[in-house]
Amino acid sequence: MTTRELSQRASPFAHMIFLVSEALRGPAPESAPLKEAVATPRRSWLDRLDAWAWRQHQKDREAWLAQSQDLAELEARLRALDRGARPHR
Repeated sequence: MTTRELSQRASPFAHMIFLVSEALRGPAPESAPLKEAVATPRRSWLDRLDAWAWRQHQKDREAWLAQSQDLAELEARLRALDRGARPHR
């Protein structure tokens, strides 16, 4: 511990803040598990197709929302989506 660290943690409150920050920082990099050891399962073609369809749906929705002329129209469109309306193409 350096002199600078000691002077920064002179009060009990500063010491508590230091301990909380150390705890939130997580484990040291050398103790972290290797990512190579955990193999991610391959997604099936149906999962990939579903993900693609969802991305397309999101793009259509965002494009429809982006066509709003002002904030009031955007809010009206968002309310319509909340009620279950489909974006107009």
